[in-house]
Amino acid sequence: RGLQRSGISRDEVFINLKVAADSALELRSVIAISMREWGLGAVDCLMLHRAPARSEALEEIWAVLEGEVDAGRAKMLGVSNVTAEQLEVLASRRRPEAMWPALIQLKCSVFHQGGYFAEPD
Repeated sequence: RGLQRSGISRDEVFINLKVAADSALELRSVIAISMREWGLGAVDCLMLHRAPARSEALEEIWAVLEGEVDAGRAKMLGVSNVTAEQLEVLASRRRPEAMWPALIQLKCSVFHQGGYFAEPD
């Protein structure tokens, strides 16, 4: 709604909606509520804020995000705070490349040394 009031064209901004949920059912609700509250019909990127630890749960939640792309409500998908193993699940050869995470966000700070892709010495 702020974008509408600003007079800036929607085509001039990149909108990334970051969502988190513990189940596919909850995620569907979170996405619908967020889109409605932000007054959006679609976003440029729909980003999963945190991946569940179990691969099966990750697959179920990712399928919801893929459905948003298929429905035209997201142009691409992204992930945040994932491990290398979780990224391998999401970028598997069974999945079309268009459904792989296009954006990957990892925390980088002197106070947070990560361990996402390598174990600290």
